[in-house]
Amino acid sequence: MGLRKSFWAIILLVFVVISIYLVWNIWNSQPAYETIETAVGEKVIVGKTESAAEAYEPKMIMYQKENSFWRVLKSQETVINATLHRQIFRNLKNTGTLTKNELIDEESLPNSLRFKYPVALTFASFQQIATQIDTSTIDEEQSFDEIIISFDKKKNNVSFINSTTRVSAIADLPLSEAKKLSDLFSEDTSTSVLPIVLNHFTFNSSSIPVVLDKKSYVAESLPIEKFQNALLNKKDPALVSSNKNMREYINGSVLLRYDMNNDNLLYINPAQEITPDANAMIQRTHVLSESLSFINNYSGFTGDYRIEDFDENTLKVRYRLRVDNTPVYSDFGGAVITTTAGKESVYQHQRPMFELSTSIPSEDVKVTLDSPTAALEKLRKKLGTLDDVYSLEVGYEMTKGSHETTIVNLEPRWVYTVNGNSQFLD
Repeated sequence: MGLRKSFWAIILLVFVVISIYLVWNIWNSQPAYETIETAVGEKVIVGKTESAAEAYEPKMIMYQKENSFWRVLKSQETVINATLHRQIFRNLKNTGTLTKNELIDEESLPNSLRFKYPVALTFASFQQIATQIDTSTIDEEQSFDEIIISFDKKKNNVSFINSTTRVSAIADLPLSEAKKLSDLFSEDTSTSVLPIVLNHFTFNSSSIPVVLDKKSYVAESLPIEKFQNALLNKKDPALVSSNKNMREYINGSVLLRYDMNNDNLLYINPAQEITPDANAMIQRTHVLSESLSFINNYSGFTGDYRIEDFDENTLKVRYRLRVDNTPVYSDFGGAVITTTAGKESVYQHQRPMFELSTSIPSEDVKVTLDSPTAALEKLRKKLGTLDDVYSLEVGYEMTKGSHETTIVNLEPRWVYTVNGNSQFLD
């Protein structure tokens, strides 16, 4: 009898231990997302790839000759940029944080060349562009959005500055190499401007009106099957929702949503979602590199896209289409590609489902816009203040043809940005 009681006591103890383990496992387990089914096949090519040098090119290159400022024309920017990338930067070191006045002085050095980037790049990211830079003496995650080269200094003649945090680093460039960059200046390939320092940016004023072509293109739809293969790794993923406006496909838990009204595509991989607190732990270099690699993996650049913004809070990277080196804006998502970083790969990806394939020259018309000086004054009168303005530039407004949906028009406009929202100046 005693043995029987001992036996049942042992059995009961085993059940209690198993129950405790199962409860603990349930409370501490992570959501088990369905594994995406993959099939080995040929590489999907939608458009083209872009190098880091192409995607991260400067938004402005400017020479200062004594007290005059010359913004380099687009036709010459490629040559100067390529020359910069071939340079050997030595003795790189951090110099701390500049005061506001010191920053203005650096940006106004007589006899200098200034490169202004649309987003702050880390030194690790810059190594993908200019390989001859030794970062062993500096934190590779330190970032900058300006490079300023002095043609008067013999040492410490290159400054790498983050214009937002004002953190600065300096390096040496041999005088013979600096001279090569100086010799590339020509008034024939530059335009004279007057920099006006505002709260959030420096505006390059000029009294010369801006003349651009109004353009029209055939908008060629991109086949959804290519994106199913590229992003879902499957030729025939499950169609989970379909109506006249939208279709949704899945493979495992990965979603592909096709907005047919706006010719837009949204990719979501929920297994890669991260919490806002974890965002701060992910390095800027990783986010930029992963974003570019993700799009390049399926040759996803259907036009000349350039990085425009990096949101440190959401880890979203935005690329904007450029036509003839002029940014394109659209209210239906036709000119922007974005990625949002995840735990190990991209969590979200959004892009247009068409490309500008064929230009229609017969529709090209010269359009004359206000001069930069007149546009700035018009914006000041419209808003009452320029304190909240982050940019004012010439861009193209993309609109769909009124009668033929396969035609898109690009109309030159002045575009300004306030608190992250871009709007056209009437």
